[in-house]
Amino acid sequence: MLLSAVGCHRSEEGAQSSEVFFRENSVTVEKYETYTLELQGAEGKQIEWKTNDEAVATVQDGVICGWKKGNTQILACVDGVEVSCSVIV
Repeated sequence: MLLSAVGCHRSEEGAQSSEVFFRENSVTVEKYETYTLELQGAEGKQIEWKTNDEAVATVQDGVICGWKKGNTQILACVDGVEVSCSVIV
């Protein structure tokens, strides 16, 4: 799976990172288990989800699935602002 960050960056105009944020800074997920992230300030908006390491954990619509022990970052992009949450499997 190829993930793209096109159009996803910290915006200097308009959006501020404090407007959109994860309720959690870090989560622990057991191998083969799932966890649903809570993204605040993104209600009704399009969210682009991605992971830094798909071998450790994947994410789809905010639902993380742990695949192997390790650490990764889950990223969400909303209105040009990217926020992250650390994930430990």
